Amino acid sequence: MEIELGDLSVLIGANASGKSNFVQLFKFLRDIQQFGLDDAISRQGGIEYLMNTRGENKQILFIEISADQNLAFYTELDRRTFRVQIKQVTYYFKISFSKQTYLHEIIEDKIIYKCDFMEVKEKNEKDKSTISGEITISNKKGKLHFNIEPKRMYPEAISPSNIYSERRLLLETLYFFIDNIILILFRKPLDFKEKDDIGLEMAISGFKSISIYDFDPKISKKAMSINVPGKLSEDGDNLTTVLKNILRDEEEKRKLYNLVDYLL
Repeated sequence: MEIELGDLSVLIGANASGKSNFVQLFKFLRDIQQFGLDDAISRQGGIEYLMNTRGENKQILFIEISADQNLAFYTELDRRTFRVQIKQVTYYFKISFSKQTYLHEIIEDKIIYKCDFMEVKEKNEKDKSTISGEITISNKKGKLHFNIEPKRMYPEAISPSNIYSERRLLLETLYFFIDNIILILFRKPLDFKEKDDIGLEMAISGFKSISIYDFDPKISKKAMSINVPGKLSEDGDNLTTVLKNILRDEEEKRKLYNLVDYLL
């Protein structure tokens, strides 16, 4: 299944059509990043809930996420200054599950940044020639591998690092975040000169910044405590209170009406 999401995505469908399962995918990714793969699987109910009970003994879970980016930074190599623009980031992993042992194994785990490298002759001046390439970080049985194409853009040889166990994904480590990757590869802190705020937020904070809401239509009919948080809960149990607070504020009400008008 391949789905393209916008800045705001609303999922609508009939009962039992898979809406909750789709939303659960993003919760699963967020849980991996916050709590680790083992705990994320447990929060889903265990491996048996991630497998097709009618399927084969050994099954594969493959997830790939790709997002356009607009992030640029400057770095030096052999006394030459280069502007590196990250245009797209793709992250994917493949996990195998066994019905007999109820164990999982990480088969593939990789992040790919598609970039344009451009030499800067003087400050704020760019060379006309742009070289397209990739920065790749892969987890191979617990060892971290870095690669930059074209090879001449490689700052220096970086040996694989045995930084975590084979049961951990890049998603649950610091190496998932672009600021740490820049620091490792280019030996300098992240200093973006050009950026898209939404892209930068995803690059820095990953799935932790995602808000996921799966409203239960029956909750609105249940009794609710008066002392409820002002922030909307993920199951929507305080929706009426949140809407009431929004409608009291003229500016927030205007934003809500514009959003509803846009959706309709």
